[in-house]
Amino acid sequence: MGGNHSQKIVSEIFTLLDPDKSGSLTEEEFKLFLYAISEEKELEGITLPNNIKQIDRDGDKLVSLRELIEYFEKLKLSTEKLYVIKESIVNALDAPYAVGNGLPSDGYSTTEGGFEEDEVVDGATRTVSERKSEGRAGGEGRGGAEEAKVEGKATMMASERETGGSEKKLREEEHELGEKGGYLGPVWHAQILPPEYNNRKHCLSNGLLKPRRPRPQIRSTEFFRLLHKTKDGLWRFRTGLAGLNGWGGLNDLCLESITYKKKGVLGGKIVRSWISESEEKKNTKNKKKKEEGGEGEEEDDTPPVFPEEAKRKGFSVRATLRLPKWASIGWAQDSPGHVWWYFPAQRKVRFGVGMIEQHRRFLQRTNTDEPIAVRVHQFAHRYSQGRRKGETIKDRVVYHAGILLEWDHKRHCTVIELAYLNGISGYGGKSNWVADRNSGRPALYRAMPGVMKMPWIDTRAEIRCIDIPVTGKKGFEEYLAKYNGPGLRFLDPKVSASSDVHLSHRKQTNIMRYLCNYILRDGKYDENFRNCQDFAADLFGFLSGLPPDQCKPFHAVCRLTYTRKTYMFLYDPISPRPPQE
Repeated sequence: MGGNHSQKIVSEIFTLLDPDKSGSLTEEEFKLFLYAISEEKELEGITLPNNIKQIDRDGDKLVSLRELIEYFEKLKLSTEKLYVIKESIVNALDAPYAVGNGLPSDGYSTTEGGFEEDEVVDGATRTVSERKSEGRAGGEGRGGAEEAKVEGKATMMASERETGGSEKKLREEEHELGEKGGYLGPVWHAQILPPEYNNRKHCLSNGLLKPRRPRPQIRSTEFFRLLHKTKDGLWRFRTGLAGLNGWGGLNDLCLESITYKKKGVLGGKIVRSWISESEEKKNTKNKKKKEEGGEGEEEDDTPPVFPEEAKRKGFSVRATLRLPKWASIGWAQDSPGHVWWYFPAQRKVRFGVGMIEQHRRFLQRTNTDEPIAVRVHQFAHRYSQGRRKGETIKDRVVYHAGILLEWDHKRHCTVIELAYLNGISGYGGKSNWVADRNSGRPALYRAMPGVMKMPWIDTRAEIRCIDIPVTGKKGFEEYLAKYNGPGLRFLDPKVSASSDVHLSHRKQTNIMRYLCNYILRDGKYDENFRNCQDFAADLFGFLSGLPPDQCKPFHAVCRLTYTRKTYMFLYDPISPRPPQE
């Protein structure tokens, strides 16, 4: 490789991978680079790096622009090959991130509150929902209405409006089918598109499907190529690190059915072109038939295929898939608990009970004393609706609440809040507690492991912990004031209660354990009975030790339905110990 033009292309590649302009690529960012080029057929036969050590010459576990240029010069790649690498990275990144870096949007239209999403039905497109989110971030809302609802939000089950009355029966059958092979986890739906499908609403200018859509999408050729039958008769869909439609958390699913809507004179009906059946259910049917004098059913080995009618008419179909059972309570099998902690100084997001031991090892490795919680504050705010949109009556009573925790080292504080599951990872890493929320690809999102990235679910909850660069209550109030006002982030922010932390065991890893216990004991989210204000009141009361009449949800409406549940922080629900005799 030679010439200024080639170096310019490498510089553009580097910029794509380093949007925060830190001047170096971390190991996580380098893995994104490897993933982006790993399956590019036009690069076959070229010796490409398989780990960071092959480029990192100074041993600092970072890749500088100079190191990347030197490596590509050594490979002597043509300008065309460099363009292939650049295009692969663009396709691997989120479309909004590509737009933010000055790349063409390829028809990917954005709104003030989110992304425009249309649904494919019989080859045409139509709007899924008109709900927009203005001024909200990452599924955060009041304790009672987590309102960051980007239109086209992910749903775990199909929408009733799309399928009518026959959907209820289909859901019951899908529930039965989930009880097999450990795949008892959440249900997801994906849109399977014909190979030749090309619509600017869903495709980039080069014809590739847009990544990370609210309802995941995939071409039929790729979907059925990645399906494999297991020994116990399940059809398993595995994608590796890439995930379904770029959602890293959707990488190991069990196919349960393939359906599509067939239009008729009197309306549409659901056609099930393929449906799986558990061995248990199959054996029960055969036993019953034999008891009635029959010979039982032969095993049905018909593999799932793209329906002939869909091929002929060129419309999409819906695949119903289910994650493993452990996915109901965590992002990884060995680290249960929908709790995550963002450490900006480390560029790390750790999650689940596994983060406790990970953080202990980090403290030992860096010879750092473990922080101790010393002060706790309960706060609340409304969300700014944007300059062009006034507040409704409901908006004026919708408050989001959380906790600010002060540490003995006085270097930073931590915001802790409960909100929608995957509300940040499914919304491009946009949180009100990071300075670069409105950048193309926030540092928080880049730090999140791929397994956490899935469309959000507004009936399940997660607990978020984010270290912020303030040292106490005064600094936090200044942060709230900085982003207070129409068109910004907050309206009417206030710290409603403060106290010393009186809990005996109050080190940072103790706090992690309490939060994991809480969410593992009850992972639901409910607008009226299980919301952010309830959680904030519980955590404030638990840490402060103050009497119940001083630890209540912020708004009077939430106090009417509030039930104190501080006991949930104390007990490990995963491995209960048997009573002593």
